[in-house]
Amino acid sequence: MIPGSVGAFGMVGGKGSSELIQYSISKSNQFTHWFTFVFLSWTVTMLVTQNHFLQTAMRLYEQVIVIPVYYVTVCWFSVLGGIFFFGEWVDTSAMQDFLFCVGVGIVFIGVYLLTRDHHKPHYYQVNPDSQYIHR
Repeated sequence: MIPGSVGAFGMVGGKGSSELIQYSISKSNQFTHWFTFVFLSWTVTMLVTQNHFLQTAMRLYEQVIVIPVYYVTVCWFSVLGGIFFFGEWVDTSAMQDFLFCVGVGIVFIGVYLLTRDHHKPHYYQVNPDSQYIHR
């Protein structure tokens, strides 16, 4: 779940960065402010961290588990981040909110059904001469 949640911050940062660049090109140069560089650095840091944790999870666990869980968490946190960061929740109706929750529930149930048979523990051996974990 860590790569998905960190990746969502990276996605929201990517959206904000693209808006920042677009605003700089069309209206006023934002690269004269120090916060622009902090924000871009934060976005890159989030994406590198996401990639590190995703690769670690892929190395340690089955891909059948990692990919669906990653997909659900990155989508969930990206949508929630976008809703609150960009204020998209202001214009939604109660029916849209309800249908959104139903859709998220269907995705969670689907991922659970895909991964429920893969909760068997795996035993790993650590080779003292190597930094890698072997099955």
